[in-house]
Amino acid sequence: MTVGSIPLSTIFSMIAEIVFALAIPLAAIIFWKIKSKGSIVPVIGGALTFIVFAQVLEGMVHAFVLGSQNAFSNLFYSNTILYAIYGGLMAGVFEEVGRYVTMRFVLKNYNSKSDAVSFGLGHGGIECAMVLGLNMAIYLVISLLINSGADESVLLVIAGGSAETVEIITEGILSITPALAAIAIFERICAMALHLCLSMVVFAAVKKSSVRYLFAAIFLHFLADFVIVVLSRFAGIYLAEAALAIFVAALAYYVFKVKKGEV
Repeated sequence: MTVGSIPLSTIFSMIAEIVFALAIPLAAIIFWKIKSKGSIVPVIGGALTFIVFAQVLEGMVHAFVLGSQNAFSNLFYSNTILYAIYGGLMAGVFEEVGRYVTMRFVLKNYNSKSDAVSFGLGHGGIECAMVLGLNMAIYLVISLLINSGADESVLLVIAGGSAETVEIITEGILSITPALAAIAIFERICAMALHLCLSMVVFAAVKKSSVRYLFAAIFLHFLADFVIVVLSRFAGIYLAEAALAIFVAALAYYVFKVKKGEV
């Protein structure tokens, strides 16, 4: 690594991703709060649900299954289809069951369609801020350290003492372009819309005391994740994101137009 090795276009791309990762959820939440005049509590509930069920509980499973070299990790990493099935199922089960548990038992007094939308904004918003914003913030700090001529020992500390990890992180940073930054932002917008739709489906499961809606939400979440992983691997990121956008648009039309939020 040499001084000034991270291009300015890459740094500006990361800054743009951080700004949008924070601005998009915040703007959506403020807009909906003003429009609905509802409570902020479901927004917080949605955000905490993502942190607890997706980041902590699901993360613990991933750490066990994928975090070390074992039979499971070797199998999943060597087969894109199996990896997509595993990842999609884990995300679907943990996030949708988490949504259901929180809506039914924790936020049982916030039981309107407006509250379900707020919940979805909180869930999708915190995911956007953490998955895109936080990761890019870490990358940005590392980039600035590299460009300032920081000693490699500093980077080794950040990477947990692994020179290989430093190299992987650097390669990841250098792969960021304005076009890929735009794709990443677009994907987060689609993901937030998906969380809105899935929140309405789980809301129906709670209101109608029908577990079939919960299973429907799990399957839809699984399908979205499965398709984007498989298409990204075999058809490229642009086609994968286009497919995700079409999937989310169709689901949103069905949930909010055809079913009027009743699912």
